[in-house]
Amino acid sequence: MEVEISIIERVWEARDLIMQIAGMLVVAASVVVAGTSTPAPTSALGRIYKLIEWTSLNFGKAKDKGTPDPKVCQCDEFIDDIPTS
Repeated sequence: MEVEISIIERVWEARDLIMQIAGMLVVAASVVVAGTSTPAPTSALGRIYKLIEWTSLNFGKAKDKGTPDPKVCQCDEFIDDIPTS
């Protein structure tokens, strides 16, 4: 029982450091996610990338998937159709 209390006390005393490290991990993961393109979700790199996305608290529909959705209009298709003067 003393060992458990000792561990809890040590964690409580180091809470500021733990929160700083957690914040730095989130920021670093956010920079990686924002600065790289999304790999295919089925590849090994895609699985690692998914973990990095969760670490950066970037989940749900906040980031593009690895392949474009054919149902969504791609703006590049219509740029060629815009008349120039």
